[in-house]
Amino acid sequence: MDNMEGEIIRHTEQIKTLFSRTEQLEKIVESVNALALSVKELTLGQASMLSSIKGLRTDVDALKDEPGKKWKDITGKVLWLVLAAALGVVLGKFGLS
Repeated sequence: MDNMEGEIIRHTEQIKTLFSRTEQLEKIVESVNALALSVKELTLGQASMLSSIKGLRTDVDALKDEPGKKWKDITGKVLWLVLAAALGVVLGKFGLS
């Protein structure tokens, strides 16, 4: 009987140890799940930021191009003005104006 009581005590201690380890593993699993949710939220936030950055990039590119367009418009108008003046002078010389 003593041998059986020893076995029961040993099994009881092993069961307690297993329950303790199971509780530790449950805490670890909960932590991993919380971490996974955090990573998911960060990923969604990063995707949203990337979309916003792309929109900002488009706006910045448009703003960078604007002075060049204005300069092109101004030089085009000046060129037409010079051509019109030259044509006026030529027509004036021939008495057609």
